[in-house]
Amino acid sequence: IPKVPNANMVKDFRPISLIGSLYKVIAKVLENRLVIVLDDIVDEIQSAFVTDRQILDSPFILNKVVHWCKNKKKQSMIFKVDFEKAYDSVRWDFIDDIFRRFGFGEKWCKWIQSCLYSSRGSVLVNGSPTKEFLFYKGLKQDDPLYPFLFILVMKSLHVSFQRVVDAGLFNGIKLDSSLQILHLFYADDAIFMGQWSQCNIDTIIRVLDVFYRASGLRINTNKSNLMGISVDSNKVKHAAAVKI
Repeated sequence: IPKVPNANMVKDFRPISLIGSLYKVIAKVLENRLVIVLDDIVDEIQSAFVTDRQILDSPFILNKVVHWCKNKKKQSMIFKVDFEKAYDSVRWDFIDDIFRRFGFGEKWCKWIQSCLYSSRGSVLVNGSPTKEFLFYKGLKQDDPLYPFLFILVMKSLHVSFQRVVDAGLFNGIKLDSSLQILHLFYADDAIFMGQWSQCNIDTIIRVLDVFYRASGLRINTNKSNLMGISVDSNKVKHAAAVKI
């Protein structure tokens, strides 16, 4: 399916996923089992695809934080990150590593591997399909498993970022002595919040760069946004102009 007018490159087309009935049954069984434990694994910062969590939680919290910072005149930053071709870029070996690190058994990991690595690809050239080929990344958007696999990928980003925070390398927005807001996730969208400083911005970029090298998810600079609260607009423009 062409994504742009006059498409003539492979990257200009959106792939079509063809999923067999047997695969859908197996994937649905795995999904039902995964959902049972998902709430215990995925933190409350993720508001998508988890039982009893509302899609409006993240926007509501973000709105309250922005309002609080403006009233208190706290110099703060909001960094909204969009990942380039998020679902097409996730590396399968990274997903396998996530399940093993979260303590899933060998049999479960092999089932997930079978679902992922059984995929084949082909390109239509002048109406004729090429020879099938293997690939090593990407999640099929009609697959019952894909949303849950992806939020586990985002969970790994949360773990990496939390380590940086625990090491004192990032300062979040402190609403009081016991509550600090750092980041929110909604599916593949990530929002980082903290005190305004170049150090904080550099830390986020470094974390996202390491995450990209491990997972395959790269920042889409055209759709990501950096916003400053109670910060001079020239400072925000200068910080946003830094090449990622």
